[in-house]
Order: sequence, then C-alpha cells, then structure tokens
Amino acid sequence: MYYLVIYSYVCLNKNGHEVLFYNTLDQSYFITKPSMVIRKALDLLINESACVTISHELYSNVEFKKILRKIELKNMGFIEGASHFKEKPFSPPLELISKNNEEIIFFNRPKHLAENIREVTIYLNNSSDSNYLNINTVKQAYKQFNYTMINNELNSELDIKVLFEFINALAKHVTFNFLGGNILNYINLSILLNSLLDSSYRVKLHIHYMDLLELADIDIIELICKFNIIVFIDFPISIEIIKEIKDKLKNANYKLSFIVENDSDFELRNCNELN
Repeated sequence: MYYLVIYSYVCLNKNGHEVLFYNTLDQSYFITKPSMVIRKALDLLINESACVTISHELYSNVEFKKILRKIELKNMGFIEGASHFKEKPFSPPLELISKNNEEIIFFNRPKHLAENIREVTIYLNNSSDSNYLNINTVKQAYKQFNYTMINNELNSELDIKVLFEFINALAKHVTFNFLGGNILNYINLSILLNSLLDSSYRVKLHIHYMDLLELADIDIIELICKFNIIVFIDFPISIEIIKEIKDKLKNANYKLSFIVENDSDFELRNCNELN
C-alpha cells in the first residue's frame, strides 16, 4: 500500500474526463485524460485533503506511473510506501487569514503547520485616493491573482500590533506579499518596513503604477526601494510613464506586472520599449 500526497500549493480541477494539475508557485501544469480506474483514484485525491491510499496493483499500472512521473517532475507531490509513515500524511491547506483576532485560530493547531507555511499574502489596507484610468480592472483583477483591492467605503487597515504578532508567529523563511488598496497610504508602512529590513523574510511590495507615480516622499521612495517591488500595470499606458516608473525605481529590484485583457494590450505588452 502507498500514500500519494499532493502539495497544498497545487490545484486540481476536473472537467468531464480531463483532470488539471496546476502548480501555483511556478504556474506549471499538465492535463491528463485518465482511464476509469485511474480517474476514480484522482477523484478521491481531489476530495480527500490531497492524500489518497494507492494499492500495489494501481501503483504498478503503466498509465498511473506516467502520471506519477509528471507529478514528481513538476514538484507537485510524491508517492511513498505506507510503512514509512506512522499515520496517513496530511498536506496543510492554504489558509485565508483575516485581520480579526478571533479568526487567526490556526496557531492553536499543531505548531508544525505554521512552520510549513512558505508564502503569505497580506492586504494592509483597502482604500486609495488615486484616480485609476482603468477602474474596472482595478476593481475586478484581484479575483484572479494578487492585485489591488479597493473598497473606499470601508476604508480599513490592519492593526500594526496584530500584524507583528502574526508575522512573528511564522517561520523565518516566509515570503510576504504586501498589498492594498494603496499600501503607500498605510499609516504604519515605515514602521513595518523598517522592522523587516534586517530580517530573513523575503518581502514583496505590490504597488499600482498610478499610486507609485503620485509618491513624492523621498524617504518612503528610498525605503521601498530596499525591498522587492511588483508594479501593477494596466492599460492604457504610455511609454513615457513606463520610463518615469523605471527612473523612480532605478535603485530597486522591481518587476513590471502587466494586466493583459485583449489582443491590443498583448501587442503593446510585447513592445520592446516597455521592457
């Protein structure tokens, strides 16, 4: 008997007779159209906390072995004899953590769960006073990937004490993604970033390009340039603005993240002058 474990950062989805394996860390994936016998095992995999029991007969199946090779080659999981474990393995699910104290309850679970977390996304606030050109993208893109989330009516932000308690409870190798709203408006941004300067955490600041263009505080510019910066760029945008962004971040390790919604955006995204 064997245990097949799929890592928590891998998404599985079934559409008819096809099954998608998608690695959210590096965006690699593969699609398989398994036979009925294999499909039953994969159905269990989707529904049983990413770990299923595999019989020796199924493990010896040529078709199943091909799927296993893809899973292991793409760093999506592993299979191991049941005798290597005292009990059935558990792949910790991804957690959505709220700023409310009563909702940060997973620290009351076994300590090793917190130690296994590798990446955390934190929204510091949810408001912005920028007049975005493509407001529809700004309001909707967060549903698909890490992106600005605006709700000026609520206009709330994280309590810095709760935030530090949360950060300090995690292992020192965690990557933190900080987003907003406009994180440049977060009242405790300087306190937060200065506390992380000499830490072993990897920090990524996600900032919309219009928020960045309006930033005039030299001290804040110098401070954010000491961290990794992801600049959200949606269209329309000019080459001149791109140059202005690059000039402002000339001393930083930054990445331009283009939001492509149609063929015109795609063609402009591939323009050499934008890269």
